Amino acid sequence: MKTSIFIVILVIFVAVVWNTQQVKLDEGGNGETFKSSQKVSGIWQKYDQAVFGGQYNMMAGDPSIVKTKEGYRMIYTCFDAYRDPQGSALCGATSNDGISWIYDDKSQKTWGRVAETGTGRWDYVQETSYLLDDDADYKLYYVGYTAQGFLIDGADIGIATSDNAQSFTLHEEPILKRGP
Repeated sequence: MKTSIFIVILVIFVAVVWNTQQVKLDEGGNGETFKSSQKVSGIWQKYDQAVFGGQYNMMAGDPSIVKTKEGYRMIYTCFDAYRDPQGSALCGATSNDGISWIYDDKSQKTWGRVAETGTGRWDYVQETSYLLDDDADYKLYYVGYTAQGFLIDGADIGIATSDNAQSFTLHEEPILKRGP
């Protein structure tokens, strides 16, 4: 009995893995199947390599991208190794095609930092951004918190605004506070 259950689970697992490794394309009604690594025009494709890795090629998470007149604008969670304690921050990059990205301001120690905060502020550590172009200006929503090393003292949601999506003004208080 146990062997039969194991075989059924194994067959289901193999079927699921096989189906996730292929992309079905039936635009012309021909039912062709393509491997997910093939480039097929007209559908999403997954690149074999990351298109952006962040300053140290170790952390560029939670990307939020908007189309602008000049191309694309990305705000992402980066790593700030130069502050104490070290931790995540919000950084920016631009692209003409959405594939090849250029860091913002490399003259900063942490390249492209878009929203500086001070020690002791409720949002000293920032991450998980969402960039919104609302036609009048750009709104950057993010998670902010204080930290003692890896200990987090709760997280709140903040907002920053910008007229150019390059430099942002942080609001002093969170727009959504944690609590019961």
